[in-house]
Amino acid sequence: MIRILLALLLCLPVAFVSAHASTVQELMVKDGDTATIKMSRRELTRITVSGAGRLEKVWSNSNTMEITPDKQKGEVFVRPGPGAGSSFSFFVRDDQGSTYTLVAMLEDIPSQTVVLKPADIRLSNIDKSRWKQQPFLENVKALLRAMATGKDASGYTVEPRNARVPLWRETRIDQVQAYVGFALVGEIYLVRNVSKETLKFHEREFMDFGERVSAVALEKLEVAPGDTTTLYVVRRTEGS
Repeated sequence: MIRILLALLLCLPVAFVSAHASTVQELMVKDGDTATIKMSRRELTRITVSGAGRLEKVWSNSNTMEITPDKQKGEVFVRPGPGAGSSFSFFVRDDQGSTYTLVAMLEDIPSQTVVLKPADIRLSNIDKSRWKQQPFLENVKALLRAMATGKDASGYTVEPRNARVPLWRETRIDQVQAYVGFALVGEIYLVRNVSKETLKFHEREFMDFGERVSAVALEKLEVAPGDTTTLYVVRRTEGS
């Protein structure tokens, strides 16, 4: 059981069908990222954005890649051109203005589907409306439950993190995972006791752990020397 402290001041994508089965490659990306994909030498490859996102533009040398856009669905179908060689790179931009560089490695494989999963998740208008209709505390608690149990949460993308947070000399705090959503971000930290004494914590100590903290939960409040506890932090996204 985890303890929770809340801040009370805050009041299918359609599959492309070909003679071969399509393999899905999911890529976590943020604006400016470079990501490597596998692309069939002969078959079409579908490139799309997860959730309600859409692709707006693709740039490539004219003899490197054939591009067939599906403007209605906001995705593209591409095939290597005569000048592709064994690998090549091209740019794609989504409807939020984020641009990514994709490095295509050509292989003798069936059709592929490449799903770009931007770090700044956007929900559809219907999803946003449903989210706003739920009480704020219910959304926070649902996110905490998902993080504590390691389950997926609807409307969130789970991202690995590797960041050290200097806070107290007696501890080593590392962020290991984040649940990124439209109005809330959930962060998971490992807090290790690097002192020679047992440390006692309270959630109130972490309410100023960065900006826009809405809730904090600790796996356990007493941590022996060399042992760890898991810290869960929920923040409001900027502008939410």
